[in-house]
Amino acid sequence: MFIEPFAHRGFVSCWLALALVGAGASSVWGERPSAPKLLPKSTLAYVRIADSRELTRCFLKTSIGRLSQDEKIKPLIMHLYGSATQMFARIQEEIGVSLSEILSIPQGEVCGAIVGRAQGDPAFVALVEVGDQMPVVHRMLERAERDLVRGGERIRTEVIDGATLTLITTQEEDEAAVCERDGVVLIGSDAGLIREILKTWSGDEGVETLADNREFTAIMSRSVGTKDERPQVTFFVDPIEFFKHVTRDSTGAQMALAMLPALGLDGIKAVGGSQIYAAEDFDSITHVHLLLDSPRTGVLEMLALEPGDTSPEDWVPTDAASYMTINWNTQKTVGAFRKLFDQIRGEGALSSAIARDLSDQLGVDFEKEVLQKIGGRFTYVTWFEMPARVNSSTGLVGVRLVDAAGFQSTLEKMMTKGGATAAKQSYRGITYYQFQTGRQQDTDATLVRPPTPCLGLVGDYLLLSDSTKCLEAAIASKYDGSQALADELDFKLIASRIEQYPGTTRPGMLAFQRPEESMRSFYELAMSPAIRLQLEEAAKTNSALRALHTALQDNPLPPFADIAKYLAPAGGLMVNDETGIHYTAFGLKRE
Repeated sequence: MFIEPFAHRGFVSCWLALALVGAGASSVWGERPSAPKLLPKSTLAYVRIADSRELTRCFLKTSIGRLSQDEKIKPLIMHLYGSATQMFARIQEEIGVSLSEILSIPQGEVCGAIVGRAQGDPAFVALVEVGDQMPVVHRMLERAERDLVRGGERIRTEVIDGATLTLITTQEEDEAAVCERDGVVLIGSDAGLIREILKTWSGDEGVETLADNREFTAIMSRSVGTKDERPQVTFFVDPIEFFKHVTRDSTGAQMALAMLPALGLDGIKAVGGSQIYAAEDFDSITHVHLLLDSPRTGVLEMLALEPGDTSPEDWVPTDAASYMTINWNTQKTVGAFRKLFDQIRGEGALSSAIARDLSDQLGVDFEKEVLQKIGGRFTYVTWFEMPARVNSSTGLVGVRLVDAAGFQSTLEKMMTKGGATAAKQSYRGITYYQFQTGRQQDTDATLVRPPTPCLGLVGDYLLLSDSTKCLEAAIASKYDGSQALADELDFKLIASRIEQYPGTTRPGMLAFQRPEESMRSFYELAMSPAIRLQLEEAAKTNSALRALHTALQDNPLPPFADIAKYLAPAGGLMVNDETGIHYTAFGLKRE
């Protein structure tokens, strides 16, 4: 396999250390091409940090970065870092450098990639700009070379365009390589790939690189900031080509690949995106783009995200921790699935399968009474059930119905068919069904919330939750009428940002998050005497938990208000266009 040249523990230690990204001082080095202009066009997967120092500087400007530097929080973080340094001591003896030295190595661009080769397995390559930290790298490489020689590998050197390659030949006759050039370290599982990259670096014309890959450039062009801020982190994967290369010697896998065109899955071109910190208008921006062929066929026809109403329904609790709603043409998805299923299994096969496996089991005509009643909008809400426990976060799913009143009888028939596992409950005149899980008696209610799965009809929606209290909060919100999430200031801020987002008219999906609510639950857990007692017991046999327990004892957490002041609401949107599906998430700045 392509990772075998790294199998020896010494070389693994060396590679992992070089791959770590930490703070460092950036260097400016002339006209060296960036990683996308050095890597071959046949790159299958890639992740890149444009500049490690810039990444660190920008991250420290974010809400979490600023929180970590708060004088009331910093002692706790430094204590945990000190504990990590101590636990790293054993690894330090093996690789010859300390944790702080490793974190200081990256001083600019850092990139890792998997590249397809004409023959053999894909190759791994890493590029790390180390600048004046080269002496630290030399110590690591020298230690790794000694370990490799003791393990039976052969070491030799070769010079290409002024760069010295250290070539490692394994007992299986695979040849890996390490080289340095202009303050940059290159590590690869295939020496031939490193030679190709060095030739490209030297200006070898006519060589196509990743920057010439149309799929790569299409995704990267969609993954910048609202004011064209360049991302600090980017990634790219060609999933089908990757699968082809890693399963080249598998007859079964190659047969599966041959079926992709019939399923329409060959229309998946690539997936990629970026991460941007401390943009002018945002705390952070995340992009993910699924690049698809057009027109879509087979399975890809089922991707039926459509623009539509994304304002919160009146049943969404105003104190929801998060809210996500998506407009999806369910009938289009079912129709595309039916066509594909019947094409494979025969005319009418899907209807027969639904009747046999669902309709007969539930006591209803599932196609007519359930599938055709789904209205094409789905909403997911998280809500915290207090007091804070390990699983205080509850989920609430809402499915809009075409005919909610008519669906009531369908629901009753299905519940009757289900027998005694579903008990009727009532809240504010609304009937819902609670399911018995049999787990309550085994649960310590002081630490873990006993799950109470339930469902019911609320307005035009079928609501499902793992908590009766959450469902009842939704019912109260529906029939209270005094407040709505749509009227909350933080939601309005997110909604207005989405309306102004470049290139967006009406998204098919909208997301809203309150990081403060999630942090509040974690905070209350950390302050809980019961949790502290469990942590103290676990710390007796676990060094990592011991370090956390000691850090919390020696550095008490400040009042929650001192933490909450750094946290701002976040949001996201998803659109479906001719190029594929694009997801954008962002966090607002807290001034």
